[in-house]
Amino acid sequence: MKRKDAGKMFNLIDDSFLEEADPSKKTKLKAKRPKSYWVQFAISVACFVLMLNMTIMTPFLIARSKGSQSTTIKEVTVQNVIKNVLFESNGGQKTEVVLSSPVANIPSKYDSLVNLLSTKFPQLDNRLDDMIDESAPDWIEGGELGDLKEEFQDQDAIDKSEQESSKEGIDSAISDSSSTSNKYEETTDLQVQGVKEGDLLKRSSKYLYYLDSANKTLEIYTIDKNNSTLVSIFHLDKITNLINENTAIVGSNDDDKESLKDKKEEIIYDEADNYAEEMFLSSDLKTLTIITTDYFSFDDNRSHYIRELPYVALISLNIEDPTDVYVSNIATLYGKYESARVIDNELFVFTKHTPKTISAIVPQYSDGEGYKLFDSDQIYYNDDIKSRTYLLAYRMNESTLKMNDVGAYLDFGDIIYMTGENIYLTREYRKTTEEEGKTVTEILRIDYSNGKFEEKGKVQVDGYLKDRFSLDEYDGVLRIVTTYDTENRLNYVDEGTSASIYCALVDTMQVYSSIQKFAPEGEIVRSVRFKNYTAYVCTSYQTTDPVFFFDLSNLDNLYYKETGTIPGYSNTLIDFNGDLLGIGIDGNRNLKLEVYRESEDKVVPVCYYIVNGTCSSEYKSYFIDREKGLIGLGVYDNNSAWPNRYILLRYTGSELKVIMNREVNGSRDLMRAALVDGWFYLISNNDFVVTYINNK
Repeated sequence: MKRKDAGKMFNLIDDSFLEEADPSKKTKLKAKRPKSYWVQFAISVACFVLMLNMTIMTPFLIARSKGSQSTTIKEVTVQNVIKNVLFESNGGQKTEVVLSSPVANIPSKYDSLVNLLSTKFPQLDNRLDDMIDESAPDWIEGGELGDLKEEFQDQDAIDKSEQESSKEGIDSAISDSSSTSNKYEETTDLQVQGVKEGDLLKRSSKYLYYLDSANKTLEIYTIDKNNSTLVSIFHLDKITNLINENTAIVGSNDDDKESLKDKKEEIIYDEADNYAEEMFLSSDLKTLTIITTDYFSFDDNRSHYIRELPYVALISLNIEDPTDVYVSNIATLYGKYESARVIDNELFVFTKHTPKTISAIVPQYSDGEGYKLFDSDQIYYNDDIKSRTYLLAYRMNESTLKMNDVGAYLDFGDIIYMTGENIYLTREYRKTTEEEGKTVTEILRIDYSNGKFEEKGKVQVDGYLKDRFSLDEYDGVLRIVTTYDTENRLNYVDEGTSASIYCALVDTMQVYSSIQKFAPEGEIVRSVRFKNYTAYVCTSYQTTDPVFFFDLSNLDNLYYKETGTIPGYSNTLIDFNGDLLGIGIDGNRNLKLEVYRESEDKVVPVCYYIVNGTCSSEYKSYFIDREKGLIGLGVYDNNSAWPNRYILLRYTGSELKVIMNREVNGSRDLMRAALVDGWFYLISNNDFVVTYINNK
């Protein structure tokens, strides 16, 4: 590695961040590390500017807030902000970098699978088999990490005294926060309680952990009101680039392998393809696991056709000391990332794998001891497949990333829904007879409660699902909402769309009861929300909708109520403070938040809030506090001079009241927030705001 690259890695202090007039606005780290003399000089100047700013500006901001008649918000600035680039091996101890190669030859026991796929999909490229396994490159495996720090020893920019002095700037914040107990606090609005979902923001009672997926960094903040401090920042691209540098495409024999390594310049790595997806914080607060995706492109040098090789890299960080974060484990997985969950300290990761060559038909995995083919009894398929894409399921120890079990499900995984004991995978296809053509969905149930993935049957329903919120398991019943889509092939008449709800018994995976085509003809399902024995469904045709309320407590007597036609529709439904909150658009396609309530004979709108603009469609970007009746989200307001804003609303039971409406920099999809003891912490990829909320 070049010296200038090492300098980037150990850029301990970003002077521009200290000099920022408003430290709550995040800036990017400088690319080049200044000399030691200039660092000391810059720090002195920055400290003087910061002290002057805090002396003059903070009282002014507070006074301005107190004097305002239009808001009760008290704004504060974040003090003593220091960014540390922390890239350390485990206590300086050396471990080994383990490279492994996927298996090239497929044993005869997989002949039936190979024959099925190669017959149904003749486009599978057999010509490249003697050159490359398209499914995966060589990867750093098994959670074993070399002493990466050695690669940066040959440079004189590392000054231990400067590292110590930079840490002194945050010692007081750390010691203060350490005086009380620290525990895990959930920030993500979970679909199933107890089933953790990955997100960009996780927190304990003392720290906020924010994954800036746009800039590929992990940022750790103390939770300390107006004294909140950014104590460290970890650059993920340093890790992913290192994985890439130690990677080579694999051939089917040693000669091909060596020839490819000699032509490594033909392997194209686009750094922009690398993406930090989401992360999990362990319950013991020792480990933070970041899930990243990457793509390698390969020119086969024959047809000059660029082929992309997707894989998922799991980066496990030790965060016991937030000022000394280091990589503890790395694992890499076949396929393109789809989703992940954590149950009882076990990490479940789901990826999609589409073989492009015959040799890649059988999926593989590595648990740190070289690649292994999935066993034949770990691959689920039948002859009636419509696609050659697998959903690959991995379950591993959250801390060590060691593999516990794997499963491959051919032609399944359009939607993934997971409960405390079961995983449900769907596949959607068109079913055609002489009389009719219709869309159907098959749902495969996988029981994982006994330590292994076990297929437990499947059920088929008419129509297609919008998303994972269209599925819900409760009290031994799987509830399913679909958009019905069929045509009469005898009369060549398109019968249009509608909506249906099905109740299937989990044990038998058989439909017990249903209400089909309950929506007006031509409408499609826009959003679904289940809660206990209740289901809410919003359907629409263009920009008008009804919202349906279903009572599912008696499977022998399903019934529903509805609102009737309302302008607009809701893309998201949230059970909210005893009522139902819809987020979507109004009849003029403006952003609309509307609250609905069940009455004796129908569902009635209670109140609404409209913004002439749009909001993020990413559900996890919404701040939801049902106990306090708060909903927050990033919006683009066409009526504002600074249109990129964040609004926080409180539902009083009769109205949606604005608590905060302020300009925020950054992507709305990447905005996340937490409320702790009345203080609202808002983070995006370009901003950090700490605001006191007077929720009265």
